[in-house]
Amino acid sequence: MRVLDAVQRARQDEWMATSRRLSNLAILAVLACAAVYVVALGTRWGLRLDKGALPRDASGPRWERAHAALHVAVESVSIATMALVGAAAILYALRRGRRDLALAAAGILVGANVTTSVLKPLLALADPLGGESERIVSGAYPSGHATATMSLALVTVLAAPRIWRLWVAFIASSYVAVVGVGLVALVAHQPSDVVGGFLVAVAWAAGIASVAASARERAAPHPRLRERLVELGSWGGGCAVAAAVVLALLEPAVHFHHGLFAVAALIIAGLALVLPVALAVVLGGRPAAPLEPKS
Repeated sequence: MRVLDAVQRARQDEWMATSRRLSNLAILAVLACAAVYVVALGTRWGLRLDKGALPRDASGPRWERAHAALHVAVESVSIATMALVGAAAILYALRRGRRDLALAAAGILVGANVTTSVLKPLLALADPLGGESERIVSGAYPSGHATATMSLALVTVLAAPRIWRLWVAFIASSYVAVVGVGLVALVAHQPSDVVGGFLVAVAWAAGIASVAASARERAAPHPRLRERLVELGSWGGGCAVAAAVVLALLEPAVHFHHGLFAVAALIIAGLALVLPVALAVVLGGRPAAPLEPKS
């Protein structure tokens, strides 16, 4: 009994630690989404870089082939795709006996995409920072296609068994990266729109997954506010350093032909890979320890 109690307490602590990490990720995603909007539409520097990242005077057979392939990838994002992939993830979670994950998957898909559908026209109409009129693609923050693909990727990661989550994350992120880069290459969106769409999906996925994780063990002790602030500060500090490195790369890229587009494409592809993998890592990529003690 003592061994079982110790294992149960360890699992309880694991779930609460997972819930805290997920809530930290959700909070940072919301703050990052707001920060991207402020920089991209509220500063001259952000407006200039966002506009300059769109491909200009691109031609040739290679570009035409790439353009056609990216167009197919972007066009594959539809309500039918959302319904099919979302339903498959939900049904698989139910088959595993995880009704909580099935409900979480449905909540993520609906919440993230409804949020983007509301935010995009609202921000375009209100234009609180006055930058919409100076954008090549106006009324497009955050991107609906980027939100849809990232939310689908995160839902598949959430519904997958723990032992397969990292592999699922890598596969799903490849599709997200192609669509994200394609949206900019086709001048359907500016880079900030795509990043904003990714972050909306991550905020919903991490937030709902945090609630699901905390519900597993309601009796576990809650961390003090000071501990939560320290954790959140350390996560935020890491994100700030990463953002500083990215910004340092953008300014020199202005002086190269298609330099900004290349950097923007790398950033979008990198986020498409990192965010689903980050969710998989926080959720745990290994099978849980058995409750039964070894004989």
